[in-house]
Amino acid sequence: MKQLKPRVLKREARIKMQGNYGTLVIAALIVFGCTFLLNIVLTLLAPASTTLLSALLYLAGLLIVNTLYNVLSAGVSRLYLNLATDQPFSLRDLFYAFSTHPEPIAVYSAVSLAAEAGVLYVILILLAYGARHLGFQLLILLMLAALLVFLWFVLTFSCFLFLHARDPRKSAKELFRDCIHLMKGHRLALFWLSLTFFGVLVLCILSVIPIVIAGAMEASDVICGVCVGVLLVLVAFGVNIIIRVGMIKSSYDTILQEGEYSRKEKQAKKKLNTFSSAYWCFATAIYLGWSFWTMRWDFTWIVWPVAGVLFAAVSGIVRMIMGVDAE
Repeated sequence: MKQLKPRVLKREARIKMQGNYGTLVIAALIVFGCTFLLNIVLTLLAPASTTLLSALLYLAGLLIVNTLYNVLSAGVSRLYLNLATDQPFSLRDLFYAFSTHPEPIAVYSAVSLAAEAGVLYVILILLAYGARHLGFQLLILLMLAALLVFLWFVLTFSCFLFLHARDPRKSAKELFRDCIHLMKGHRLALFWLSLTFFGVLVLCILSVIPIVIAGAMEASDVICGVCVGVLLVLVAFGVNIIIRVGMIKSSYDTILQEGEYSRKEKQAKKKLNTFSSAYWCFATAIYLGWSFWTMRWDFTWIVWPVAGVLFAAVSGIVRMIMGVDAE
């Protein structure tokens, strides 16, 4: 199999996505919004007790949410696959897996959830008991080993949903076997490609991990100080990437009238301005009316995250109705 450099792959991806960013962004927001709302519902319905039955019920709910997320993600994979192969695509592709052999996706969701829960459980045990009975170096090595096993799983089966989108008639066993065969010798290349996309995530968000581990292990002040220095350095690099790349890309989009600065997107924004103003005024009215009626200001703030996530889905529907969706 021919391997292309990340720079070449990104250039080809930009060419394919030219003029189609609107559909892709709306699809991602719909998936995020649905998952966010389901997680809120799961959190509100989670039992307060810590019995074995309540834990099993919570895991069952988590499995349902994870399965729905993966079914929608399979739709996103199909959308990207159609885009890459110059086939017709639309937001309806998001929901194709609900009616086209979702069983392998359910199996994949259960296996991935078990892998995530297993690694998290091992790390928590090491943090809780390893600090007392193991040395600092040995504890770090064991945690790294657990993370490497999970990383191998993620890299090996990262193409599962794409393979299902290409041939949904295959069983879960066949798809797992195809993943192992396809990713043999290509895991490192995929890992490097992923780092080029998620460098900001690794640098900015995950930069707190060293100091969190040091605090959990009650490390000395010297080690905590070193961890703070590592955190600041990683954040500095991440912010530098955000500013440089963001400013350059925004300038290119403005000059070339691409993306959100294209003529079609500008016309779409003008048509949607009235809807956006009415939507947020309506959300504010609901928040104030509910808050003054119940005087539960400590609870009614939930209107804002729900309204923010719902706005993405409603905007996508309005764009399709008004005929301003980028195809």
